Amino acid sequence: MYVVAYTGAMHAQKTLILVGGGHAHALFLHQWQKQSVPGTQLIVIDPHPQVPYTGMLPGFVAGHYKVGDLYIDLQQLTHAAGGTLVTDRVEYINPEQKTVRTASGLVCQYDVLSLDVGIHAKLDTPGFAEHAVAVKPLYDFAVRWEKFVSKQTGSTKSVNVVIIGGGVAGVELALAAQYRLQQSSVPVRVTIIDRGQVLQTVSQATQSYLRKVLTKRDIRMVEGATLTSITASGVHTNTTVFQSDFTLGAAGPQPYAWLAATGLASTGGYIDTMSTLQTPQHPAVFAVGDCAHFVPHPLQKAGVYAVRQAPVLHHNVSAYLRDTAMQPFYPQRDYLKLISLGGKRAAADKWGWCWRGAWFWWLKSYIDTTFMKKFK
Repeated sequence: MYVVAYTGAMHAQKTLILVGGGHAHALFLHQWQKQSVPGTQLIVIDPHPQVPYTGMLPGFVAGHYKVGDLYIDLQQLTHAAGGTLVTDRVEYINPEQKTVRTASGLVCQYDVLSLDVGIHAKLDTPGFAEHAVAVKPLYDFAVRWEKFVSKQTGSTKSVNVVIIGGGVAGVELALAAQYRLQQSSVPVRVTIIDRGQVLQTVSQATQSYLRKVLTKRDIRMVEGATLTSITASGVHTNTTVFQSDFTLGAAGPQPYAWLAATGLASTGGYIDTMSTLQTPQHPAVFAVGDCAHFVPHPLQKAGVYAVRQAPVLHHNVSAYLRDTAMQPFYPQRDYLKLISLGGKRAAADKWGWCWRGAWFWWLKSYIDTTFMKKFK
């Protein structure tokens, strides 16, 4: 184990560490490139030199985007912002000593720290690790999905895909998976399994419409089910065994366990943050995106909030380094949910209304591709 305090020019006086390359941090780096704080060394720590943009995931699964379209070049982005990327995984943070420790044993001292490490969808159901794949983190899933599709292409054998989790993400992925395999002339049966009710987080109008779409496309919905185990050939519940050739975990978000050991205040494993995006007892530590619990107004785990937190994060981190006034983050009360329907059509959910059509898919595609162009 060794300590890194600073590896750049000797005039730097403070060190800013960004842990994770989530959406908020990617936008932070984009802004830091234009407006940094002089005398600050920037270090970014993430296990991967490229980070995924999850907004384009359903389009990738459906075959509308290539795997390369999903990724932001974190190495290039960090370099352009004048920082250093450490491709390693943070395993421990000591907010009292202001240090972070990585899996390789590297210990870095910081003056300001920001967390944007996201969430995961891995389940502790027996057999999940061996026979299923979680949609988050995205890296493993993207590779395994492409291999699965390639293996089935040209085959006339029917396949079964099981999605665990009936939220918006699970429904989008079910429709996308069915579309992709059918486009490859592969007979497929898709099943969504949820321990509660499918599509609980959208309006009644959108829920009703999407359930009709699922029924029309013969996608089976299994609700109120308790998972017992997962095998190489199926998903076992308390009542039935569902055959599966590809099992995908898209159930509720899970925080990374190592965050609980940091000593930072948390709720349900998510790091507590105040209106300034700082943690309550440790103002030098910020947290944004899905890994954070916004105490003033608890938020859904949605990328739109991370994107909107980015400019506030940039302002407040800069203000902390300069010892100037900060500004609060005011989340929007509702936001437009654009839900892909497999092909190039989408449903839009807001204010209790549901709209649908090809135009909304093109709107979603425009928003996603415009976001990605910032980092090209």
